[in-house]
Amino acid sequence: MTPASSDDQPTNDQPGDDAGLTLVELLVYMFVGALFLGILGAVFVGALRADSVTRERDLATGQLQAISTSLSTTVRSASAVRVETSGGTTVVRAALPGDRCSAWAFTTPAGAATGIREVRVRTYAAFATGSAPAPGASWGVLAPRVRQVVNPTGTARPFAALASADAPLTWNIAVPRLDAAASSAPAASISGSAVPLGKTAGGSGKKCW
Repeated sequence: MTPASSDDQPTNDQPGDDAGLTLVELLVYMFVGALFLGILGAVFVGALRADSVTRERDLATGQLQAISTSLSTTVRSASAVRVETSGGTTVVRAALPGDRCSAWAFTTPAGAATGIREVRVRTYAAFATGSAPAPGASWGVLAPRVRQVVNPTGTARPFAALASADAPLTWNIAVPRLDAAASSAPAASISGSAVPLGKTAGGSGKKCW
C-alpha cells in the first residue's frame, strides 16, 4: 500500500473567528455599553427625582392642612376675629370663650428669600389693660416656609383677609418648592374660609386686641 502523501493528511487549521476582537468591534461594544448605562442612569435619576417631588408635595400638603385646620377649627369657636397687617407681617387674632385668645402670624424669618414667610402661633389670656403680644421668638412655629398664592394675573392674594366684622375669614397659603425660587410654582397651596360662630362673652371687660 502506498502511504498517503503529506497533501492528503487532515489538518486542524480553522478560520480565525475566535482569534479575538478587532478594534472596530471593541469600539462598537464600548459604545453600546456606554449608551445602555446612560439610559439606565437617566431612568434611575428620573425615578429618584419623581420620588423626591412626590415626597416634597406630600410634606407641603401636610403643613398646609395643619395651618388650615388650626385656623378653621379655632375661628369657628371664636366670637370675633381680627386681621392686622403691618410691615410685611400679617397677624390673625381670635377671641375665644373663657377669656382666651389665639393668634397666627405670617412673619419673615431671618435670612429668608424675598416673599418667604413662616407661620407662628400663640395662645394668650385676654386682658383688661395693655396690648396684645406681638409676634416673636416665643411664638411656636406651625410652618417654617410659606408664601402667598399668586393669581394667574400675577397679583398675590393676602395670606388672610376679613372683609368686615361679620364676614368669614379667608386664607390663601402656598408652600414653595425647596429647589426653586419663591416666585415659581409652589409645591402645594390651599385656600379656606371660616365664620366665627362663638357667642360673645359679656361682663369680663377683657379683650384680645
